[in-house]
Amino acid sequence: MNECFFLFHIILLVSFVLFSLKAGKESLITCFVLQVILANLFVTKQIFCFGLHITCTDVYTIGSLFTLNLLQEYFGKRYAIQAIWILSFLCFFFIVMSQMHLIYLPSSYDVMHPAFQAILSSTPKILFASLFVAILTQKLDVELFGYFKTKFSKKSLILRFGGTSLLTQLIDTLLFSFIALHGLVHNIGDVIVMSYLIKVIIIFCLTPFTILAKRMIHNDFVQI
Repeated sequence: MNECFFLFHIILLVSFVLFSLKAGKESLITCFVLQVILANLFVTKQIFCFGLHITCTDVYTIGSLFTLNLLQEYFGKRYAIQAIWILSFLCFFFIVMSQMHLIYLPSSYDVMHPAFQAILSSTPKILFASLFVAILTQKLDVELFGYFKTKFSKKSLILRFGGTSLLTQLIDTLLFSFIALHGLVHNIGDVIVMSYLIKVIIIFCLTPFTILAKRMIHNDFVQI
C-alpha cells in the first residue's frame, strides 16, 4: 500500500512544482524552500516500503533538486544560487522559531505539547546537518548542472537532471544519514541503501515530468 502512496506522492508533488514554474521564479523558489523544510521536518517518520524500514521524505529531497534545476534551466544560475542562500536563512529561522515554540510552558489544558516536543526536539540537529549537507550538495548540483548545460547544450533536460541528481544524491544520502539520522532510526544501513535506491527510482520517475515541463512551458525566460 505504501508503494502506491509513494507513486501518488511523486505525481502530486511534481504537479505543484510545474504549477510553480508556470507562476514564475518567486513561486519556484518558495516551492524549493518549502520542500527542503518539509523533508527535514518529516524525516523522523519511518515507513515500511519496498521491503525495508525507511524514511518517507525522499520524494521531497529529489523534488527540491528537480525544482532547483528547473529554476536554473529557465531563469539562470544566479537565481539557483540565490535560492540556496534563501533556503539557508529560512532554515535557520525555522530552527530558532521551533525552539521558541517549545520554550513556552503549556497550559494544564494543553494536550499537544508532548507531540510538538517529540517532533521539534530533534529538529535543530537535523536541520543544522541538513544545512551543511544541502549547501554542499545543492551548490555542487548547480555547478554540475551548469557544466553539463554548457558542454552538452543540445542534450535534453532529462540527461542533465539525471546525471547531476544521481551523483549529488549519493553524496547527500551518505552525509545526511551519518550526520543527522545516526541514533534516530532503527537501521542506518537500511536507510542509506534504500534511501539512495528510492532516490534513483524517483529520478527515473521524474523523467516524464521533465518532458512535460519542456512541452508545457517554453524556455523563453531571460537567462542570467
